[in-house]
Amino acid sequence: MERPKGQFSVTYPRQNGKRTLQEIAAGLRSDMQQVMLGATLPPTVLAGMRLAMERAVQQSEERIARLQATNPLTSASTSDDVGVPEYVRVGQYTYTVHTDAETGNAIKAADNAEGELLGHSNHSALSIWVDGKLAIPLLAETLLHEVLHACIFHSGSYRPDDEEAYVCAIAPTLFSVLRENPELLSFLTTAGR
Repeated sequence: MERPKGQFSVTYPRQNGKRTLQEIAAGLRSDMQQVMLGATLPPTVLAGMRLAMERAVQQSEERIARLQATNPLTSASTSDDVGVPEYVRVGQYTYTVHTDAETGNAIKAADNAEGELLGHSNHSALSIWVDGKLAIPLLAETLLHEVLHACIFHSGSYRPDDEEAYVCAIAPTLFSVLRENPELLSFLTTAGR
């Protein structure tokens, strides 16, 4: 169906074979770049582009607000509210997970840690501590970071000289992959059981 000349309409379909918001935004950016490079577009098209971009931003903000309100990883909660696991299995070992300030203060004192310490893993004691006062997404990423330290330690490829840089590089990306792909996480945790 062809649009009448001078009208600009954009729909915001879900990812069911139609254009996604990202694709629509890319198209709008391309149109805006043409305008910036001197292309002349009719005023109705420019007004339509502005309206479409405002709608896209508004819908994105509403969607984010809905997701944050229903997702315990992004809602305003405490570490107790979101169910930080008490234990984490790493291979054949079970680590105890702590989020209390007292444990954190003891670790900082023992390590003469300067600055902010978000988490710590102790492989000989099989314990992990993450700061329970962190925002929930940061707490979750920090827990994954410490679990990765445990994985590397127990894999037999432990090299303290470059381990922290490796874990710092991979933890945020892995956290994002797991968080943005719940189907993948579900498959990984249930496949073959």
